[in-house]
Amino acid sequence: MHKYIIEFDGDKIFSYAMKRGGNWFNWQILRPHGDLYYSAEKFSTYWNWFDDEIADDEIAICFVCPVEEISFAEKIIDAAPKFNCAQDSTWKLSELKKFFLTCHLDPTAKNFTYDETSSEIIFDCGQNFRLRGTGNFSLTDDIKPPEKIPAPKKFTVTVYSPVERKKISETVTQPINEPEKISANDIPPPVDAKEKVTAEELRDYLTEQTNGQCNTVSFKQ
Repeated sequence: MHKYIIEFDGDKIFSYAMKRGGNWFNWQILRPHGDLYYSAEKFSTYWNWFDDEIADDEIAICFVCPVEEISFAEKIIDAAPKFNCAQDSTWKLSELKKFFLTCHLDPTAKNFTYDETSSEIIFDCGQNFRLRGTGNFSLTDDIKPPEKIPAPKKFTVTVYSPVERKKISETVTQPINEPEKISANDIPPPVDAKEKVTAEELRDYLTEQTNGQCNTVSFKQ
């Protein structure tokens, strides 16, 4: 099935065809006789041109018109010949979104919502368009909502009163207890240290050890 959008803008009729390729699509304006649009006053000859331009197989048309011009647009639509239109004309919101973003004459008209009851597209700028299709027209919302950006982490700041700040300052500036100083005389000698003796102590020791063996023990330094 081939899809087309016909937009009415005052005294102009613009025609667009959907071009597909794999997972992508875009809208291409059709140029009647090399022009960008067809005069609405010549809508009978417009339909003859459009009938020759479109594909021979099944088609679906979405008519887009400002709500204030809907009466004149419906006269042009009712005069259209019987095309080979699909029984169910199912459209996606992404298809209309891309159309208005890339092909619409007003670049400020970007964000909009769809009112299913009135079949109207309502733009944030205040402009409204009526939609009408061939067959049983329906528009489904296939646009994913934008991902939510996580909120930044909250930091807690504690504000102290002057009295509290003074207490904190006093606590921080208190002197640190230093280790008790030990005198060098109080340090015990190493376990393997040799005890020093005097010459007299050594002489008495040798005399005792040689008792009965020597009469006299002399010691020379």
